[in-house]
Amino acid sequence: MIKFRWYYDKDIEEDFLNNMSKRGYELVDFFLGFYTFKKCEPNEYTYRVDLIGNKNREELEDYMEILKDSGAILIRRWGSWATFKKRGEFELYTDKDSQIKLYTQIRNMFGYISVIELVCSLINIIPPCIYKYPYFGNLYVGILLGLIFLVLIIQVFKCNRKIKILKNNI
Repeated sequence: MIKFRWYYDKDIEEDFLNNMSKRGYELVDFFLGFYTFKKCEPNEYTYRVDLIGNKNREELEDYMEILKDSGAILIRRWGSWATFKKRGEFELYTDKDSQIKLYTQIRNMFGYISVIELVCSLINIIPPCIYKYPYFGNLYVGILLGLIFLVLIIQVFKCNRKIKILKNNI
């Protein structure tokens, strides 16, 4: 079975994957939002999505080795993200400090990308509005980039909210 989903929030993606596992579907691959599942026993696997782009090569190799030794299986890396599965219960970040650090890194990544998107959007929107010559192709690109900026900045605010909740629960 193939399902299409586009996630920017790792927690929502994990919920989707773990709900599919509860229904008896194992994630075997994904690419560009297309998730490929096969039948398995209900609740056979637990899925976790992690930000790995912040690790250097040596740290990443050590991290992957630790996860492999624990029984976790890497399904696929996608840019700065990786998706893992493991039979039974499975957590990557068990203490509040490591969760705060993770969400801070995710927030910063989305924050940097959103600033770039905003600048690119303005570069494409301002010239057609000022010079009023046939330059409309870039106007539409600017609007699209502006929408992407909005999606990314929402993720920054969601991460801020998660960090605040975690800090209040310490």
